[in-house]
Amino acid sequence: MTTPSEIKIIVPGKPNARKAHKIGLVNNPKTGKPVRKPLLNDEDAAWQNLVKMAAQQAMHGAPPLAGHVWAHYLFIFPAPMSALRKAEKLLIMSGKTLLAQTRSDICNLIKNANDGLKNVAVQDDRLIRSGGFDIRVGLKPCAIITLRPIGEQDR
Repeated sequence: MTTPSEIKIIVPGKPNARKAHKIGLVNNPKTGKPVRKPLLNDEDAAWQNLVKMAAQQAMHGAPPLAGHVWAHYLFIFPAPMSALRKAEKLLIMSGKTLLAQTRSDICNLIKNANDGLKNVAVQDDRLIRSGGFDIRVGLKPCAIITLRPIGEQDR
């Protein structure tokens, strides 16, 4: 199967920024010795699974991207209607999105999304070399992740 030139992954629901992990002891499968490892909380795991399922649908059976990747992340949070001015409410109700004034940490939003993409849309999240992000508010909270392979001419 050929690699698509662009992959658009739409993850329904409110985006979830990765929380601070608790550290636990886990046995190393190679040595059998206990090692310290971050433990994933239920909320993060659930959102990463949503990202993984949306990525599987978007890939249509294609293998994960193996080379360097460009990525754009659009995170749309629920609009706080009570805090918006009338003109902003009208824009939101018409389906538009507005720049968000959110406390979510963009790095943790992207990290959590990348953990869901790993081994499904991209072989490893370390292959994502460039891109951008937007955080907005709207009627339909979701994350829209666009991936493109970076060819030799783009490096």
